[in-house]
Amino acid sequence: MYEFLAGLFKWILMSLVYYFLFNTIQIIRLTGWYGEKLGAYLVSNDDPAIRYELKENTIIGRGEDCDIVLNNPFISSRHASIIKSWRGYYIEDLKSSNGTIINGKKIKGKARLRDGDVIMIGPVKLTYRS
Repeated sequence: MYEFLAGLFKWILMSLVYYFLFNTIQIIRLTGWYGEKLGAYLVSNDDPAIRYELKENTIIGRGEDCDIVLNNPFISSRHASIIKSWRGYYIEDLKSSNGTIINGKKIKGKARLRDGDVIMIGPVKLTYRS
């Protein structure tokens, strides 16, 4: 009985150590603690020379107070928000009239962004790059 409990405890302890190490490596990789600066940005599909750098919390919309201002009548004044977390960037629709579309699908709530995702805000198409 003692050997069984000792083996079970060892297995549980090793699993916790591996889980901790995996998450620590993920945090280091995603936040760039090892010297690499991770800079995510959006590229306009109409003009690839237009590039919008993303911050911790980036607001996209028609309003002058937005971080990324897209002057189009089909875009709400505060249309969407892109939020940085330790796992990557997430986009959230801010209850806009026309919604926010990622790769052809309208999002509800938050959606994680992946490199190459096409974001449609009104008629404007932006590609996410990380």
